[in-house]
Amino acid sequence: MKTDNNKIYLSILVIFWLIFAFFILNVLSMYAMPLFGQFIQFISIPLMVILPILGITLVVLVSRVKFQKIAKAFFILTGSSAIGITVFGLMHNLLFALVSI
Repeated sequence: MKTDNNKIYLSILVIFWLIFAFFILNVLSMYAMPLFGQFIQFISIPLMVILPILGITLVVLVSRVKFQKIAKAFFILTGSSAIGITVFGLMHNLLFALVSI
């Protein structure tokens, strides 16, 4: 049982740092769009798919493990913000497309 918890803790930390790295890549791809044009879409589109999957995985794993309240809240907020970036980005683009018609 102890080794299962250690594996889950380790996987939570790995997923957290992966979310951090993909978030940095996502921000860089947003600001690099004017510089590189359409070539950056090969980076930004997979990021929009990978980031929410990692966020959902983080929230599910943290909900299964017994953490301190502050650590649990931190990891759940991190996972939900990774989900929210893509959801609100898509909502923003859809609303902009509807308004500009």
